[in-house]
Amino acid sequence: MSLRKKPWNRISLPVYSICSSDDYGHFNMNICTYVSAVSMQPKRIMVAVYHNTKTFQNLQSKDHFVLQVLSACQYSLVRLLGKTSGKHVDKIKKLENKHELITWNGFPVLKNCLAVMELKTIRQMDAG
Repeated sequence: MSLRKKPWNRISLPVYSICSSDDYGHFNMNICTYVSAVSMQPKRIMVAVYHNTKTFQNLQSKDHFVLQVLSACQYSLVRLLGKTSGKHVDKIKKLENKHELITWNGFPVLKNCLAVMELKTIRQMDAG
């Protein structure tokens, strides 16, 4: 066994998607895997978001967003949600055209996802 393998490329992790909105009410979704519970009481979750993305911009101006856990049958959405930019592609429109969305608490969410939770940002930090 090689000890040189990068663990973040080897571990089977849940795949999440954030649904966030901008100041004009336009929604965007992305893919994120760096998500972890950091406290059970009170319930707190850490979510890592890349800089220079539409999601990052949205989270700078709005403190509520939805975190959803994708199911195995949604693997084909990873390319749209994770490999394209919300700055250039209307991902919500593409998902609507594929009949992949329902509305939950005022947010569009993926209708076959495993779980959905609405989160409120309490602190942001630059992790590099």
